[in-house]
Order: sequence, then C-alpha cells, then structure tokens
Amino acid sequence: MIPIRFLLKIMPRLTKAGIVKSQRGVGGGYALARQPQDISLLDVIEAIEGHIQLNRCLEDEYHCSKQYAAACPIHRSLSDVQEQLVLELSRRTFAQMMQ
Repeated sequence: MIPIRFLLKIMPRLTKAGIVKSQRGVGGGYALARQPQDISLLDVIEAIEGHIQLNRCLEDEYHCSKQYAAACPIHRSLSDVQEQLVLELSRRTFAQMMQ
C-alpha cells in the first residue's frame, strides 16, 4: 500500500510529465496517459526525482573538488555506470513489469 501523503506528492509530478492524467469530479481520479509499454522506469524516476546523477560531478565537472574530472578515473567509472543504469531503466517498461 502506498501512503496517501506520498501519492499526493508524486501524482502532480507524474501528471506534469505526461505519465498519468487526472480527471476531477465525481468518478474522477488518475489514469495512465500512455500505454504501459510506452512508460519506462526511467520516465517515472525522473518525473519524481529529476535527472539521475550518481555524483554531482557527472552533472557539472566543476563540482569536482580536485578540478580534474576529465582525467579522473572515478569520474569515468561513475559515468559508465550511470550510462548503463539509465539504459537499463529506459528498457524496463510497465508492460514488462505487469507480466
């Protein structure tokens, strides 16, 4: 069960992202705005949390405390991991999870 406070927080974000649509009034509520096969885990996570960043240096290399993100082996490794994470999340759809 999902707590109502959490739902009240995320539903407007999911609506704004075009993942769900809302209808007011008697018999209103929320429904998917797209087909389940067209909604990925990445879509939902980014609608709720924003762009995925494993470390802030991946968003902006100037956040690197050593100021050498371009040559940093940790930066490169995190970047590779993030690319794979985003790819895998984009491949997982609601239709697949419903099976």
